[in-house]
Amino acid sequence: MVGAGNTSTSITNDDTERVRDMILQNRWVTVDEVAHQLQHSHGAAYEIIQNSLAFHKVCVRWDPKLLKELHKEKSLDICKRLLDCRGAEG
Repeated sequence: MVGAGNTSTSITNDDTERVRDMILQNRWVTVDEVAHQLQHSHGAAYEIIQNSLAFHKVCVRWDPKLLKELHKEKSLDICKRLLDCRGAEG
């Protein structure tokens, strides 16, 4: 829906394919970067990514090898305590 003072943005199949290529080449690309490249609004870029291409952001878990030694020790301690509790329960 176009509000007062806003212009209509036409999303073409070519735009959708360009966005797909951008995302496949760089999974870290932002909606703002896509919008800037297409010269469309943030909302139009988001619409293409979410609705047309059905891409969604996924939160990346911590990679254990990136954790500092202290974090590794805490994680190990917690795991040991959980295993002890589980063993006590039978």
